[in-house]
Amino acid sequence: WLIEFYAAWCPGCRNSREQWRDIARKVEHLPVEVGAVNCVRQRRICTEYVGVTSYPTVRLINREFGTMQSFKGSGLDVEEIPKWVERVAKEWKWLFHNAKVHMDLSRFSFAPGGAVADSESMWIVAFMDGLECPACKATSTNLLRLSASFRGLPVEVGIVDCSLPEQRSFCYEEHEVPQPPHRPLTKAWRVGPKNASEASEPGEVLYGPGDLEPHLAFMLVEKLVRLALADRLGSSALTGADAKLGGFDKEEKEEEPPPPDAGGGSYQGWANSRTMPELQWDDSGVSDRRALPRPWQTWQGASAGPQLSR
Repeated sequence: WLIEFYAAWCPGCRNSREQWRDIARKVEHLPVEVGAVNCVRQRRICTEYVGVTSYPTVRLINREFGTMQSFKGSGLDVEEIPKWVERVAKEWKWLFHNAKVHMDLSRFSFAPGGAVADSESMWIVAFMDGLECPACKATSTNLLRLSASFRGLPVEVGIVDCSLPEQRSFCYEEHEVPQPPHRPLTKAWRVGPKNASEASEPGEVLYGPGDLEPHLAFMLVEKLVRLALADRLGSSALTGADAKLGGFDKEEKEEEPPPPDAGGGSYQGWANSRTMPELQWDDSGVSDRRALPRPWQTWQGASAGPQLSR
């Protein structure tokens, strides 16, 4: 869904109905539905579930996969928004086809015999305060990007839903996740055998949510892990936006038909969902200034000490 979030009192939202209709007409050939939400009447949706902090805000949302992306331009740009929608829609089609995020990890996954503990792969796991908060949606989207990019590599991606009652002690006591409400905390487990000793491995925190914007952290993790493990792939290893993904079964080589037409006309951009598009790393879930990282502390130089005299 392509959705405009607006408020009637907002100067930039007034008399914008015709612009939004023009945008809707320009994306008719894409498998995208178009709508609008009045945030004065639907305050809870706009604040708790989407995290809107300014108007108008334009977002792409997919409830089935939990993805969300924000348009970073100004206002309702009739020329740029359709181009942005096409880029993101093409990327999401590729993500939905290639990503595999383990959504049901629990304490048993990390115990002997569990999916993580018995795996030889590297694991990247986000401990999240549910799946519906704005930061959770943004993290889910970025985890899909990680998983799809790592296809063919010994790397698995998963989520622990800390909002579930049975997960709370595992998250907040064993893994020391900050008390809710909290932003997602992402940890990694190494390649190779896990739990070499009797004690279970706690994993390593990849970044502090208050020290680095999450979408930048995920972008760096994707590049570093993919390059570090490139020797685990054959000649078809990913090398850039035009590279092809390796590890497909023979029966997958046949091109998929394009998705159902959403509004008349045809869209040929879906022809090859195995071509890696440019990843659209996004910070939709941290648009609130309170969620942005602290500024870097710069060194001011050594303070002058006492002067020694002869």
